[in-house]
Amino acid sequence: MGALKAIVNLKTLYDNLQIIKSKTEAEIYAVVKANAYGHGTVMATFLQPYVDGFCVATFREAETLASYAIYKPIIVLGEVSDYSDILLRDNIVYSVGSLKAAEIINHVNPNAYFYIKINSGMNRLGCEPNEMRDIMNYVRHNKMNCLGASTHFFNSESEQLTKDQFDKFNMVLSEYRDSRFKIHCCASNALSLPKSFHGDIVRVGLALYGYGGEKSLSPVMSVYAPIVKIRNIRKGEYVGYGSYKTIKDIRMAVVQIGYGDGYRRINGNERFVSVNGKRCPILGQVCMDFCMVDISDVCADVGDEVCVLGEGVPATEIAKEYETIVYELLTSLSERAERIYVYK
Repeated sequence: MGALKAIVNLKTLYDNLQIIKSKTEAEIYAVVKANAYGHGTVMATFLQPYVDGFCVATFREAETLASYAIYKPIIVLGEVSDYSDILLRDNIVYSVGSLKAAEIINHVNPNAYFYIKINSGMNRLGCEPNEMRDIMNYVRHNKMNCLGASTHFFNSESEQLTKDQFDKFNMVLSEYRDSRFKIHCCASNALSLPKSFHGDIVRVGLALYGYGGEKSLSPVMSVYAPIVKIRNIRKGEYVGYGSYKTIKDIRMAVVQIGYGDGYRRINGNERFVSVNGKRCPILGQVCMDFCMVDISDVCADVGDEVCVLGEGVPATEIAKEYETIVYELLTSLSERAERIYVYK
């Protein structure tokens, strides 16, 4: 019997990266946080020869990358807040959003590299502009290894809002920046902005995996689940939990994927999977480990694989159905799905 699996096409990943590189002159840092957006952090080993570095959100994620023998720079986008955050590895690059964070680094590992994160308008992480002077005075006095500064654009679809943020960011940096002082501001969605916004590094996540505004990108991952049981259901019989009744005689497949795998439990009138190339509706509620599918109009048998995300069932369509975004959909896929890497 088969099992739930996610097929990750490394050739498509490579092709997406080449498209991204054609859009910018900046260094490319691959964002592999949240298990590489559900694709599996281990694929960073494939990316390493083709990118300039990596970005993660947490220090645990940085340790995971390091365990895969990643030697290129790993920027931890989450800020330093405690002494335990400091990892004694040469290629870990920290984010400093306060004077306290700079003091922690200097106390534990004064040779560590870091960027100062500045709040330019998103109001999430980063120091306030008026804190920059105290941080930089401390950094320079202690001869610390500050690589530059970073910020994050909160609405890159609006060039005006982004320009306002960028101008604020540059104004804060005006007295500190020199030829060695790098900046990074742009995530995937900002690649469509003029190159003047790109800075020295662009942090590429969603676009790398095949989504975003650039139409030439292709999704990297498809998810398949096996049919484990087939039943003939008569009109008026119940299916699954709750009070769902069939309105006609159907041939039904039990498919091994459920909300325990990140396949969300919502009711909808038009939820589909793809069975042997044909879209088939889901019946009733999704269970923790299974869902039920109407296969009356398709030839299928126990052991056949059902595509729940990928060809015929695009992530953008599923996300719309869930009233969410592709980011959430991809990162919801649990570890129960075996990631299988192919190059074709």
